[in-house]
Amino acid sequence: MPVLERLVQPKRNRVSFEVPKEYSRYVCKVILFPVEEEKKPRYDFSDIVGKLRWKGDAVKEQKALRDEW
Repeated sequence: MPVLERLVQPKRNRVSFEVPKEYSRYVCKVILFPVEEEKKPRYDFSDIVGKLRWKGDAVKEQKALRDEW
C-alpha cells in the first residue's frame, strides 16, 4: 500500500484530511512535522516600469473602443 503525504494548514489547532477507502481496514500512523512553505520569487518589474505620456480624452477613447465591439 502506498504511503500518503498531505500538506495541511491547521485551523484552531486541528488538522483534517480524507483517507482513501482502502485504508479504512488498517490502523494508520499519522506523523506531524512543520514545514516552511516555499515562497515563490516575485518578478522585479523595475526595469520596465514607466509612465505613458498621452494627451487626449480618456472617456472619448473608451467609448470609441467600446463601439468597435
